[in-house]
Amino acid sequence: MATLGEVQKKPSKVKIEFPIAYFEQNLIFNHNKEVWAIYELNPYIYDHLSDQQKIDRLITQTASLGMLTDKFHILWLPKTHDIHQHHERLRQKRVSGPLKKNSIGIIYQMEEYLSSNYNSVEGVNNADYKAFLVVYLPKSDSKDLVDQLGSMVTEMKKLVLHPKRAIENLSGLNEPEIFEHEFQSYQVKERQIFDRLSRRMKVKRGTEQTTEWLIKRNFWWGIADPPLRSTENENWSPKKTKGKKAGKPSFFYDSRQVLTLTEADIDTSHPRRVGITQLHEGTDKQIYHAYLALSELPDNLDMPGSEWLYSAATLPFPVSMSIKVDVLEARDALKKLARKRMDIDNQVKNIQEANASVPMDLQEKQENAMYLEDEYKKRKNPTFITHVTYGLYHTNLDLLKSNVSILQDHYRDFGNIHVELPSGDQWLLFNDFIPGSPRYVSDYIQRIPPEMLASGMVGATQELGDGKGLYIGTTGPLDRPVYLDPANASQENRSPSMSLTGTLGGGKSMAANLLGYQNAAVLGGKTLIFDPKGERSNWPDDLPELAGQIQVATLSSAKEDMGKLDPFVMLDDIETAKEAAVEILAYLSSTKTNSVEYSYISQAVNKVANGAEPYLAKAIPVLYEMGLTRPPAKVLAEILESFETLSFAKLLFGTGGEATIKLDYAINILQIQNLKMPSPEKSPDNYSLDEKMSVALMFAIARFAHKFIYHNISIFKFVLMDEAWALLGTQAGKALADMIVRTGRSLNGGAVFITQNSTDMAGDLAGNIGIKFAFRDQDNTKIKNTLSYFGLEHTQQNIDMIKNLENGQCLMQDLYGRIGLVYIDVVFQHLFDCFDTRPPAESDAANEENEENEENEFSVLQNFQNYYEEQYSKEGDSLDVDTTDKEPA
Repeated sequence: MATLGEVQKKPSKVKIEFPIAYFEQNLIFNHNKEVWAIYELNPYIYDHLSDQQKIDRLITQTASLGMLTDKFHILWLPKTHDIHQHHERLRQKRVSGPLKKNSIGIIYQMEEYLSSNYNSVEGVNNADYKAFLVVYLPKSDSKDLVDQLGSMVTEMKKLVLHPKRAIENLSGLNEPEIFEHEFQSYQVKERQIFDRLSRRMKVKRGTEQTTEWLIKRNFWWGIADPPLRSTENENWSPKKTKGKKAGKPSFFYDSRQVLTLTEADIDTSHPRRVGITQLHEGTDKQIYHAYLALSELPDNLDMPGSEWLYSAATLPFPVSMSIKVDVLEARDALKKLARKRMDIDNQVKNIQEANASVPMDLQEKQENAMYLEDEYKKRKNPTFITHVTYGLYHTNLDLLKSNVSILQDHYRDFGNIHVELPSGDQWLLFNDFIPGSPRYVSDYIQRIPPEMLASGMVGATQELGDGKGLYIGTTGPLDRPVYLDPANASQENRSPSMSLTGTLGGGKSMAANLLGYQNAAVLGGKTLIFDPKGERSNWPDDLPELAGQIQVATLSSAKEDMGKLDPFVMLDDIETAKEAAVEILAYLSSTKTNSVEYSYISQAVNKVANGAEPYLAKAIPVLYEMGLTRPPAKVLAEILESFETLSFAKLLFGTGGEATIKLDYAINILQIQNLKMPSPEKSPDNYSLDEKMSVALMFAIARFAHKFIYHNISIFKFVLMDEAWALLGTQAGKALADMIVRTGRSLNGGAVFITQNSTDMAGDLAGNIGIKFAFRDQDNTKIKNTLSYFGLEHTQQNIDMIKNLENGQCLMQDLYGRIGLVYIDVVFQHLFDCFDTRPPAESDAANEENEENEENEFSVLQNFQNYYEEQYSKEGDSLDVDTTDKEPA
C-alpha cells in the first residue's frame, strides 16, 4: 500500500462544482436545488455515566436518529482554541478598574505560559469538538416548483406552469433565484424538523456565521481559525435582491459570493494528500491534509465500550469526521431486497434447470438475502447507507504519516474496524466536509442500522468551562485547558454561584482563592471573602500587585469595631434590617418560627425599628418590659443577655451611631477574632454558647454579603463564604444563602460556598448553584451525596474516582451541566505559596496543646449556662416556655 510520501501514479484531476449556491439563516441552497438545514448539537457528558446510563443514552441517540427519514450529514469537527486571540479578547474587553494595567500584564504572562504548553498550530490537546447536523429538507410537490428531474407528469406540469424556468432547469441555464413562496415553504419545513429534533435532543439552529465557518474552515484547517465576514453583532450572507420571475415574487442571488469563501492555494498533485497554502499574518502558511475512509465496520459492537466515533475524538491530535447518510426505510429496503432476491432465485433456477451445480457464492447470496428479508420484517427499522470520512492535518509530512498510522492502528485494535487512505480521491474526500455536499466517493459504503451509528456517540465531550474566561486548570487524559469567567453566567441568564465540597486538605481553599483572586485582580470585579479561620491575613504582604486594593478587616472586641455587624447599622434598608435582626435573635434563643416567643421577638424588633437610633441591643430591654406581663419574653431577654456578654458579641450588639465596614477595595477579607466555629459533625443541639454566637455572626455576615451584591451592578461581585456549612446548617441560613444566590443572578454577582458536605446545598439552593467542584473525600456516605448532587449514579467506579482524587484535582460540573475531572493550576508560584493553607507540622502540635490547656471566657460562660439550666431543673421550671400563652402584647 502506498504511503503519504510515495507517489505510485499521477492522480486524475477531478473538477467538481462547489455545491453551495446561497445560504440564509440556517438554510443552505445548493446548485442542484437541494435545500439543507444546519443545526448544532449540544455536547453531553459520557465518561462518568454508569453502564445503564450509557445504554439509556444509546437508546436516546437511536431514537433521535430514527426520526430522520431522509438523507442527512453529520460533521464532528475539532476547533482549535486560539490562545492568542483568547487572551487578546480578555485584554480588550474584560479588563477594567484600578488594577487594569497590572491585569494586562498578568494576562500576557498567562498567555505565554499556555502557549509554551500547547502548540496552537497543531492543535494538540487544545481542540474542542463541535457536532453539526445538516438535514435535507424534502422537496415540495410539483406546485412548489423546486423539483428537478422527476416523473414525466411532474415535468409536464412544470413546463405548462412555468415553461421558461423548466427549460432553464433542463438545459442547465437556470438563473440563481428562489421563489419567495418556496423559501417560506422551506422555513415551515425547517420549523417542523427543528420541533421534532428538539423533543429528543438538545440542538440549536445554525446561523449564517455557522455556515460561513463550516465552509471556510476546510480551507484554513490547521493554519488558523478562518477570518469571518460575520461579526458578533451582524451575520454575513450572500447578497440577494427582490424581483419577479414568471410573475411571482422571487429572490435573486449571486452564487459567486459564496465561492469567495473558498479562496486558497490548493495542491492536489499528490494522490494521498491535499496541500493548502494561505496568507496569514503576512506570511504564506502551508498545511497538509490527509483524508481516510471507513472501509469495514463489524456487524456487532458491544455497548458500552464501543463508541467508535467518540474514540477518535480522544486521540492526541485533532480528527475531523464527516458522516453522510442516506436513509433507506424498511419498506423500501424490502422492495429492493425482494427484487434482488428474485434475481438471485432466477439465477439459481436457471442453473438447476441446466443440471449444473450452484456456485457457493451464489448460494451464500441467496441465504443472505433470505436472512436480511427476515430481519427487515422483524425489526422494521430503516437502514443507514453511510459513508464516513476522517480528516487529519499536519505541517510535517512525516508526522502526518505517523498520525495516519496511529488512527488506522487505533481502529484496528479498537474493534477490528478498518480505515483506508484512498489514492486519487483526496480532493473528493476533502469536499465531503462541505455541509450538504453530495457523496463524491461511493467505494466505501456501510449499510448499518441506526443503533450502529448511535453507538458512535457523536457529541460526547470532555470539554469543560466556558471557553471565555481565565485559565483555571486542565481536564481529561489529554490535559485540555479549562477556562472560566464567573461573570459570563449572568450574561447567559444562568447562576454564577458555585460550591466547593470535600474533606480537609483536598484543595478547596486553593481553588476558591484562585477564583476570588482572578475576579478582582484580573477581571476588574470585586471579591468579598469571609475568612473565619484567619487563613488569609498574609495576602496584603504576599500579593504586592494588589497594593492599595486589598484590605483585611479583622473585627475584634475593641471599641472601634462595636456594632459593625449590627443589622440596623450595617444595612441601609430598615425592612431588611428588621428581618436580619429577627432571624439572628431567634437563632440565638433557639426560637422556632411557629412559636409565640417568635412573635415576641418580632414585636420587640419592630418597636426598636420604629424608635430613634435603632440598634440590636435595644431589643433586650424591650423584651424585659414585655416580660412583666408575659413571662416567656423575660426568659428570652435573659437568654439573649447572656450572649451579649460575650466579647465579640459587641460586633452585633452596638450602642448606635457606629460605622459599618467599607467596601472600597477590589478584595475585601473579613475576619473575626476569637471566632469559635463548631465542627461540621457536631449537632446544633450540642453547640456551646460561643459556637452558637459564632454561627449567629454568620447570619450577619451573610446579610452583609447580600448588601455587597447590590454594590455597583456594572461590576461583577464574588462573595466567598468559607466554612459555609455553619450558615447552611439551619433552615433560616439556607434561605438566606438562597436569597444571596438568587439576588446575585440578577445583580451581576455570585456566591462561592466552601463546605465539606454537598448536602449542605440541599433543596432549592442546590438547583441554583451554577458551577460545582468536588474534591477528595473518604466517607462513602458523603461521596454518594456528592454523586447525587452532580446527577451521577453511585457506581463503585465513581466512588473510587472521588476517593482517589489527588491534591488539587476535583470533579467539576460546569455551567452547561458537563462533568469532568480538573487539575486546578494557579500558574504563578507566588499565588500557590500565598494560597497554601497547610500549617507546619510543629505548629500544628503546639496549637493542639494550647487548645487543650485553654480556658477562656467562652468556657467560663458555658459553665454558667450549665449551672443556669441545672437550677431551673431543680425548681421544676424549664427553659422551654409554654407556648399556650397567647396574651397579646
